[in-house]
Amino acid sequence: MSTAQWVIYTIVFSVVLFILYTILRVYVLHKLKVNRWIIFTLAIIVFLVPSLLKLQGLLWVSIQSGFFVLLFLWFVDLTKIQKIKDKQIKIKPKAKPNRVKNKDK
Repeated sequence: MSTAQWVIYTIVFSVVLFILYTILRVYVLHKLKVNRWIIFTLAIIVFLVPSLLKLQGLLWVSIQSGFFVLLFLWFVDLTKIQKIKDKQIKIKPKAKPNRVKNKDK
C-alpha cells in the first residue's frame, strides 16, 4: 500500500469511527450504566491481547484499533459525565433583609 493510499485509508477510517461512536453514544451508550473502570480495563485488554497473540493483517488490525478507540472514547465520555455530576451547584436562598423592615406596614 502506497503512502497516499495509507493516508486516505487512515482519514476515512477515523471519520467512520467518529460517526459510528456518535451514533452509538446517542442511541445505545447513554442507556448503559457501566462503571468507567470496567470500560477502561476492556480497552486495555483489547489493546494488549492482539500483540500477545501476534495477529496480523489489515482487517484484523483495523477491527482491533476501531474497537479500542470506541472503548477509549466511551471511557473519556463517562469520565466527563462523572466530573459534571461531582460539580453540581447547590442553590442557596438569597437573604431578603427588607422583608423584616416592611413587616410593620
